[in-house]
Amino acid sequence: MLGLSHPRAITRISDPIHGAIPLTIFDRDFVDRPDFQRLHYVLQQSVSFVAFPSNKNTRFPHSLGTAHTVGRMFSSALSNASDIDLRAFLGDAANFLEKVIRKLHDAQGGGADGDTADVGAVIDGLVKAHKASISGRSGFLHTPLMALEGKRLATDPDLRVDTEEPVGENNLLSAAFVIDTYWQALRLYALAHDVGHLPMSHAFEVALKDFTSVSDGYEPQHNGPVATDLYNRALTKFQGKLDDKRLSQFVSSMLNIDPPSVKENVSRKALHEIRSYAIQSSYLKEQQRLTAGYGEFLPIDKKQAPGAKTDNWLDEYCRLIHHVALCLIYSYIAHKGRASADPTPTRFLYALRQLVDGQVDGDRLDYTLRDCRSAGASFGEFDLDRVVRDTVLLQRRDEEGKPSGLFAFGFGPRAVPGIEQFFESRYQGYRYLVHHRTSSRANVAIQLLLQKFYEYAYLYPSSDCASVMNRLDFIRTSKDDDGHVMLSEILPSGDGDGETLDDASLRVLMKRCRAILRRDGNFKYLYDQCKERWRRAKQLDVLIEMLLFRALQHTDTLFKSQTAMGYLSDVLGIKDEPTQTSFIQHAVAPDQLTRVTREVNDALSGSAWVDKIGFKEPLLFCTEKVAPKCFRAKSPEKHVYEEFTWIADPTGQMNSVDRGNAAPTLSAMEESRKGNVGVRYYLIGRDLKANPEVVPAVEALVTEHFRNAYKAFKGWRQKGANKQSARKGR
Repeated sequence: MLGLSHPRAITRISDPIHGAIPLTIFDRDFVDRPDFQRLHYVLQQSVSFVAFPSNKNTRFPHSLGTAHTVGRMFSSALSNASDIDLRAFLGDAANFLEKVIRKLHDAQGGGADGDTADVGAVIDGLVKAHKASISGRSGFLHTPLMALEGKRLATDPDLRVDTEEPVGENNLLSAAFVIDTYWQALRLYALAHDVGHLPMSHAFEVALKDFTSVSDGYEPQHNGPVATDLYNRALTKFQGKLDDKRLSQFVSSMLNIDPPSVKENVSRKALHEIRSYAIQSSYLKEQQRLTAGYGEFLPIDKKQAPGAKTDNWLDEYCRLIHHVALCLIYSYIAHKGRASADPTPTRFLYALRQLVDGQVDGDRLDYTLRDCRSAGASFGEFDLDRVVRDTVLLQRRDEEGKPSGLFAFGFGPRAVPGIEQFFESRYQGYRYLVHHRTSSRANVAIQLLLQKFYEYAYLYPSSDCASVMNRLDFIRTSKDDDGHVMLSEILPSGDGDGETLDDASLRVLMKRCRAILRRDGNFKYLYDQCKERWRRAKQLDVLIEMLLFRALQHTDTLFKSQTAMGYLSDVLGIKDEPTQTSFIQHAVAPDQLTRVTREVNDALSGSAWVDKIGFKEPLLFCTEKVAPKCFRAKSPEKHVYEEFTWIADPTGQMNSVDRGNAAPTLSAMEESRKGNVGVRYYLIGRDLKANPEVVPAVEALVTEHFRNAYKAFKGWRQKGANKQSARKGR
């Protein structure tokens, strides 16, 4: 139960970044769900607290801050827009909203063919619910930002868009209703954008992919499913929640796309995004009304609204908002990658989506400021308020200066210093916080630990550690016809899958497995029975100890006194810069890093290595690509107009930061980023620092592998040069 006294009641959440975050009843209804409350226990920055103890942000306050920032940016953008751009935008938004209303309230399922008079009766009820709940909450007040627009409105005040002005082709909806509805839908989309994250955020996804690629080379126990099948089975279960026929038909009809395209495009997304979409879809299927239960509030006359699914207009308005949010989420399927200048009736949705998932969006603005502050860094500050206040809705003009019907969210000239500070803060945050050596080592260690947990359960499904993973919902085991235990499922998906798997349960898993592994005589027993199982158990033990107790004496950095360029130059003898740059790009490619990592680890696990060095504890060699993020995170020429970072000058003319119009500091930062791309090599083993002879020996082994890789790279380049020369000779 929400426990709110009235539908217009606001819950204010104190926040160190935004001061106070107000939540509406629709926000609260989603925030109070168990799957969202789980984000209290999912860390934003994985295990970076190993280096920065105060950096223990969770996804919960970040999601609230993102929703708050997105809502403010949307309101500012519309308030700052010119009357021409705003009316055109509201026309498209109102027409689409009316189409959604018709679809949801057509009892026969015919969609937009409903009678206008009947639709008018439905809209009257929805308007009552709007006025009783979030009317005016967006804070929209049309005060154009650009100088020329201000002069026009000074001479003709009637050009200003009033909140009660009817908009859309049929003039059935007011500007206030349209703006507040999209404002609330955007906030709900922002709240849900991280709800699917697994424990330790992105580290878990990397670990599962590594587990799949490595374990496919092992024989599954008792003819159980192979690792790839286990991973695909988990994805399929989450994707299955998107296969609801009604929702699929609704999205495809609203965005004019083929129903199979929805599932096909979602399947390419990251695992946490698929889970987020699944949870949002589950909400729409299972939760068609507010949990506060305003049963007697604004009752619906079913004769007026035969397609209504609830008993009161407030719940029906909630249903409308969530369906609009669903269309915002999936708008990328219909519009991403389109280079055409031709607008479509739903293309404005993709522009709106950029406020949550764009270049300068509410998500990045919030986490950049929040993470740097919580880590105690002084370089993460930027003028968030100025950036938000000077967001502006823009419409593309053709060569003749006529509006094109394509919209984007840009910024006024006064926001430029704040945007530059934001990009610099983001760059510094990645370079000095995310890629801090201690933080990076811990992050690589947690990825390895999760990978090794799943490998252990895959190879030894009847072990006590696998049993603990099963009880904590990390896996499911089952028995074959002969009673043999096998791993049958990873990331179990059930009715309560959104409520489990958080960092608290991961910590419990580590502590319980450590106790199991350290039972009296256990390691000696495993060594006598199976040296491979002993090696894997010892690896789990040292990784758990590192992460639970910050036992950094078990890890060291290879070549830590050299940059990637210096290493290539001094050790491999690469002197010319073009060859250095080209080989670095080759060396940091995921497949190349994976291959070298496997080769080195295979060598370290062999008996010849133990005899050579005399270090009997198992060793783990791991690599990490280091690439600070800058403002050119995307390739603008390959993306649509909506994705550019537009800056409008005082006259309203637009320039893009992505097209070479960046400030000198940003350009210099981008060049610096290119020079800081490289690889780090880490070694993990019990009491490693007490055995100083081990690291130089492993460095020599790694150098040998990279020297061989460089020879192959030179041969490959020479073949390419010979082919090119032969073509010219013809």
